[in-house]
Amino acid sequence: MGRATRYTPCMGREVRPRFEVRREEPSSVVLDRVSLRLRARDCPLCGGVAEDRVTLYVPPARQQLWSPELRVDVVRNGDVTVLQGMYAPHPHVWITYVALLAFTVVGLTAALTFALAEWSMNQRPVALYALPPLLAVGTAAYALAFVGQGFAADEMDELRAFLDEALEAAAPLPSHIRNLAPEGGQASSSQAG
Repeated sequence: MGRATRYTPCMGREVRPRFEVRREEPSSVVLDRVSLRLRARDCPLCGGVAEDRVTLYVPPARQQLWSPELRVDVVRNGDVTVLQGMYAPHPHVWITYVALLAFTVVGLTAALTFALAEWSMNQRPVALYALPPLLAVGTAAYALAFVGQGFAADEMDELRAFLDEALEAAAPLPSHIRNLAPEGGQASSSQAG
């Protein structure tokens, strides 16, 4: 009942693939399960749980250029906790990717502006010669994102499997996580006095 999971696959190919998992448990329990699994001695991955976000990644000793990170935002939606996961490359790789795309967009804009200025002055628009190389850089950067996903597919599966296992953990939670209140009332607290 509380462990029911429903997966919503991502739609189409994305540079940063996404998924969604719905749980019928409080978000604090979900976050604590992942946190406990990350702190286990035999934990094969690294990561952290902070506020309403979980970040998972492979240990630095195993990381490659294409190694992904999994960022999961935990959102309470009525009686359901929604985990919104997104795979992303290492921040350095992502910044390089965005910089290449920005370079392409700025270069295309500048080339088209200069070509338009040349054309308006009845000159041959030689700035248009910059378009093919700039388009090639942009297309290559975009295509490399999917090539990287192909190389990182096993690690992406490992990150997702870790999250699923942590969510389905059958081990009892520590007493500070469980609701210890009796069904009809509130938990009694001992007061020193």
